Amino acid sequence: IHQSLPPHPNIVTLHRTLETPSFLLLLLEYNPSSSPSSSNLSRTPPTPSLLATMDPSQLLTRTRLRLIASMFRQMCEAVEFCHSQQVFHRDIKPENFIVTEETLPSSSTYSLRSSRKVVVKLTDFGLSTTDEESGDMDCGSAPYMSYGRYSILISTSQQDG
Repeated sequence: IHQSLPPHPNIVTLHRTLETPSFLLLLLEYNPSSSPSSSNLSRTPPTPSLLATMDPSQLLTRTRLRLIASMFRQMCEAVEFCHSQQVFHRDIKPENFIVTEETLPSSSTYSLRSSRKVVVKLTDFGLSTTDEESGDMDCGSAPYMSYGRYSILISTSQQDG
């Protein structure tokens, strides 16, 4: 399903798949970063240090809030793009987004400084589907399921047990 998606700046590119008798190998674009949830926030992550600040007086600075809003917008754009292509991820969670940086060239011919841009990309399409309706209620990660879906999952498991 991942291969069926056209390129998008907020979705990790799947270049190729290789299959052996025992494994399915995915050749993905290289991103030297990690998911937002796995970053150790006590050190500076590969993204601007605005994400790593632990000083309470700086938690709600305008610059930091703009960065967080930009990251969230990119997450929504990735999901919206998948849906526009009739692809439904079914496992949206922080661990399935990676954060990387792009260095943008200076817009001025007189400036040698370049600016950095944080880019958020959706990955892990292992549970995705193209079905608009699915009876498969137990896929995904329980802590990130909607309340309605989680309630159905719990009531079904209690009836089975």
